[in-house]
Amino acid sequence: MFDYYFLGFIQLVIGLFFTFSPPKKPNDMYGYWGKAAKKSLDHWKSAHKTSGPLFILSGLLALLSGYYFESSALDYARSINLFMGLGLGILVILITESKLKRISS
Repeated sequence: MFDYYFLGFIQLVIGLFFTFSPPKKPNDMYGYWGKAAKKSLDHWKSAHKTSGPLFILSGLLALLSGYYFESSALDYARSINLFMGLGLGILVILITESKLKRISS
């Protein structure tokens, strides 16, 4: 049962931390670890300002899809839910990296 909600829960928690408790400066322990985010303090702050709310949204969407797929009769519901959660996470990273690239230009 919990496997339907795992990725959504993780994305939601990451989004809440990035939004409400972002790290003050670039580090390798906690935060958005993209290469472009570590270029400067402005990039670091922008990465968290962008990815935090997007991770919250993707986490909520993944939780909703988990609820839907858990109650569905589809044979591959777990796989579909897993790929949807991963796809949402990848989309957040792509959007954040795209914004950081525009800042650098």
